[in-house]
Amino acid sequence: MRKSNDMIDSCSLRPHLKKNIKAFTLVELIVVIAVVFVLIALGVSFQRQSIKSAESVKALSNLRSIGVGILSYTQDSNNFLPSIYTIANDGGFYGWPYLLDYRGYLNDGICTSIPESKISLQKLYNPATRRINPSAINAGGFGLNGFTTTVPIPEGISGYDNNHRRYNLLEFSKASKIVVAADGQISPDGQVDWALLDSNGFVFKPSTLSKGGAHYLFADWHVEYRKAENPDIPNSFPVGYGEDIIFNPNN
Repeated sequence: MRKSNDMIDSCSLRPHLKKNIKAFTLVELIVVIAVVFVLIALGVSFQRQSIKSAESVKALSNLRSIGVGILSYTQDSNNFLPSIYTIANDGGFYGWPYLLDYRGYLNDGICTSIPESKISLQKLYNPATRRINPSAINAGGFGLNGFTTTVPIPEGISGYDNNHRRYNLLEFSKASKIVVAADGQISPDGQVDWALLDSNGFVFKPSTLSKGGAHYLFADWHVEYRKAENPDIPNSFPVGYGEDIIFNPNN
């Protein structure tokens, strides 16, 4: 009989316990959901920034490797830099990545009997450019500074570079400021120009795909990232253009 009373007393307490449980209000639920969405947005934003930072590090590393190839070529060419385009001994017309690879300074596997059938700089590329256009046939996202044609090409320098005037490193008095290569100018279809400054003095602005800026290789062979003057447009000169970043040493 006592057990029965205990069961009745225990059961009679349950309604009282339920009355003390407080449910979430609609406002509280909305606040919680909003906080969750904010955290998700912050996480996505952080992930994107992390990806872009990693891409920038890889781009600088690849550009540095390209710089090593250009420097090696230059040292074997009486301190003369390669030109943007080259008329080779076989009569072929090649861009600077093909020349460097053909001569063994990049070893990137881009040269074939028909170079146009390959993607330039398959390994040494700018990740930001490759992400926009994975199949782009370009210089890996980088452009070479062609400087300007000011004097005739010296005779006997190289049978490979007889199309444009090449600059001698000994001519540069501000090597740490003079750009040798950088992220190339990008077109609406994702193609990248191989030149930064062509032989006629026309300047191509580097792209802003990499966090609103570009990566630069200088004539003293250091590389660095620089913010663009106008990071919200596809191509822009860098902050400091004409002062501590020089494309044309004649100016």
